[in-house]
Amino acid sequence: ASTARYFSSSQRNEVFDRKAKDAHRERAALMYSDGRYDYLKDEVARRVVDRLNDVSPAKKFPIALDLGSLHGSVRKAIDFTAQNKGINKLHQLESCEALLNRDKGQDHPEGLEVSYDVWEEETRLPYDDETFDVAFSSMSLHWVNDLPKVFQEVNRVLKPDGVFLGAMLGGETLQELRSSFAVAEQERQGGVSSHLSPFVRDSEIGGLIQGAGRIYVA
Repeated sequence: ASTARYFSSSQRNEVFDRKAKDAHRERAALMYSDGRYDYLKDEVARRVVDRLNDVSPAKKFPIALDLGSLHGSVRKAIDFTAQNKGINKLHQLESCEALLNRDKGQDHPEGLEVSYDVWEEETRLPYDDETFDVAFSSMSLHWVNDLPKVFQEVNRVLKPDGVFLGAMLGGETLQELRSSFAVAEQERQGGVSSHLSPFVRDSEIGGLIQGAGRIYVA
């Protein structure tokens, strides 16, 4: 079973150009609809989801959120964990409708109800307080303008004993590529400009998450 809903807001405070990022995602959804380059995102999602099995064996997580779901890597990785941890409903939340729906026709794990929700990133999450038992986010938060606000919203929609599991690019990711760009541009143009998105430093992530409230870093 699946449903689709749409949520938006006109208020923005941009570091990244949201329209450009969504255009990139839409183009990727159309050009690579066969999923030939999904392997990295799928592997990261598998590892993120698998961490839920480390939580107390008796605890179940019937309602789950996939924040920034992209093409659905978490949904594809959730099969065993859904059965083991009692997940029976997954809300996929993504800003790019084409990417969200790219693999919508694929079979869901047995007994799992999936909703497909289109949402303008960094606005209020379109769910009531204390809705979810677990929230996942895999390989999407590194393009968010206001991470503290997003973490606060995750905290709001999680139940008091809820769990947040996420993975994002950060720290020294792509450092070799950054260095290569800098050396080449310095040699040919006599100066250096930025060619890669800025990443949050590893040392800052814990503080950003804990600053959101009752989310604890493990």
